[in-house]
Amino acid sequence: MATLGETIDSEGLVRSTLSGFRPKGDVFVDEIIARENLPSWDRLWDYCVQEETMRHSKTVGQHDGKDDEENFSLAIEEKK
Repeated sequence: MATLGETIDSEGLVRSTLSGFRPKGDVFVDEIIARENLPSWDRLWDYCVQEETMRHSKTVGQHDGKDDEENFSLAIEEKK
């Protein structure tokens, strides 16, 4: 575990983040971990936003989409 002031490389950050997402056996996490090369932190963030958007759209059903657009915009702004 990192200590205060310690720098974590991108791979360490990706591995730490993936281990805290969901229980083992989650297809999204398993697919990323199974790759020969782990994605960078920025690319992982993009994958996570895409995955959440997809999962959210499957569970919400029909709606006007304004919430999704706002959440996506906020996620992109936070990434910047």
